Amino acid sequence: LTSAEVATLYASPTWDTSQSSAISVSGSTITNSNSGNGWNNYIRTFETVNASTGGGSMSFKFPNGASSSQESIGFGKDPINAQPLTTYNDIEYAMTLLNTTTVQMWQSGSHYGNFTLSGFDPATSVFRIDMDGSGNVSFYHNNTLIRTSAQTASGDYYIHATIYTAGNSIVLLDESYSHTAPTQNSDNYYQVKTLIGSAESTANTATTDLIADYDIALTRDNNCTT
Repeated sequence: LTSAEVATLYASPTWDTSQSSAISVSGSTITNSNSGNGWNNYIRTFETVNASTGGGSMSFKFPNGASSSQESIGFGKDPINAQPLTTYNDIEYAMTLLNTTTVQMWQSGSHYGNFTLSGFDPATSVFRIDMDGSGNVSFYHNNTLIRTSAQTASGDYYIHATIYTAGNSIVLLDESYSHTAPTQNSDNYYQVKTLIGSAESTANTATTDLIADYDIALTRDNNCTT
């Protein structure tokens, strides 16, 4: 892989402003642009994940986390804007930050429970939602498992988000990616899917110099070594 191809693999998913309402976008940061508080806003990404192709992962921060916060993000199906409430409980696998000590989970419109956070810091805390190839969806805070959903995922899911507090934001991090495994094509190259999207790059099986002193090799048994 060249350094440019590696950068492609770890670029952040992109927010689709044509599928949004009352949300402003600056790079990977989304903000409730309403003049007052309310759940009457939404946005999704261009890209999707699907358990049948390996699933995927999203990592994010709640930079405005406070005593009363209420920002929600998760894996959801379209069209969210046609759902009854267009809000957090219309996201199939959602995490909502309620305050500095509590997150709330929603699963297919049902409240799954409130869960205690330990050591939340809006500047440094990283949250993650993982979907594996079996459709298991797990929620993390700073790499500590909060819970795994009892309902397995099936089909295409976007990253959906909605923010109750006017002026508050969610930051989607570059660690978000697809879990699609490399596949070998007829020319003995490996195709590696980028992120949550469908664009592909081809990588020779030979070791290629990357950034700084790091090397990466894709071998014929689909193992990746550094």
